[in-house]
Amino acid sequence: MRRGDLLRFATGSSRAPLDGFDPPLTIVDGGPLGPSGGLPRSHTCFNQLVVPRFGSFDDLAAAFDTALEHGNEGFFLS
Repeated sequence: MRRGDLLRFATGSSRAPLDGFDPPLTIVDGGPLGPSGGLPRSHTCFNQLVVPRFGSFDDLAAAFDTALEHGNEGFFLS
């Protein structure tokens, strides 16, 4: 997995701040998947990653690949 992309997806920045995250980086249980499935979501203002429950690790990895590939389009801070 691409750590920088995951960090950018969750926080809006591809690098960890030298003085730590404020608020802290958290991972939240997004609950069970509905019939239409779901992708991980993020709340960058709160450094929060919301991950739905998946039936297998392969499903989780595929969902993160999709989210990281398309989730940062149009959202880059300089």
